[in-house]
Amino acid sequence: MPDRMTNTIVVAEGPPVCRPTVINNYIGDLTSIAAWWKEWRTFMFQTTVKMDVKGSITSQRPCKLLTRINRSKYPDLTEEEETTLAFGGTLAPTAAPGGIQGTGVTVPVLAQADPGPPPEAPKEFKKKGEESNGIIAMIDLLIKDLDKEMTEAEFTEKDAQEDYKTFMSDSASKRAEDSKMLTDKEGTKADLQAALQENGAAKESAMKELMATEEYISSLHADCDWLIKYFDIRKEARTNEIDAMQKAKAVLSGADYSLLQTKAKKSFLRQ
Repeated sequence: MPDRMTNTIVVAEGPPVCRPTVINNYIGDLTSIAAWWKEWRTFMFQTTVKMDVKGSITSQRPCKLLTRINRSKYPDLTEEEETTLAFGGTLAPTAAPGGIQGTGVTVPVLAQADPGPPPEAPKEFKKKGEESNGIIAMIDLLIKDLDKEMTEAEFTEKDAQEDYKTFMSDSASKRAEDSKMLTDKEGTKADLQAALQENGAAKESAMKELMATEEYISSLHADCDWLIKYFDIRKEARTNEIDAMQKAKAVLSGADYSLLQTKAKKSFLRQ
């Protein structure tokens, strides 16, 4: 059967999965045709691989990944084999070759055989049909859509980078202004605290001075109250004292006051 599988299958996670062939990195037993056939059947029909199909992770067997084989690509296929493969069928396996220890190498016959007719010339190149043209057009459309999306993503990323740069620049300016404002406010706070301490000391001194003044005013008020209360008595006492002093002066000058009765009064003079 013509091989419709690539050397490796790209899976959703991990390294690519290698098919059982000697031309790639397959690590199984391929020492003989029989061993290879066993590995091939296990790989194709029993192994499952996880693939990313349009954003969805699905598990599939490699045999489900086979695509239709056209006779235009493989002229040796018969119409019956092409029909069988088109409906998902498989062709009968090719018998394992014999030869020396199953390698397919036989002992050559020394007798010269008839080489037969010459090989056919290559067939004329034919362009693919409308189906292939439609697939190519669809692929071209997908490529254009992908290019458009990539261009839009590049412009979006560029705008986002410009916005980010602007945002970072504005943030840096704002931080500088806030730092300067904070420094100014801390200086103002220090000045206000110093002024508060000075004003507190001045207030304490003024309060002491006010208390002393109020105490002095209270004492003056007491003295005034006493003077007002005893003003008439002290006035009369002062008058009597002046009169007594005048009479005493007259006696000293020779006047006779012996027959005059005098009434001594207590002095209320306050020193």
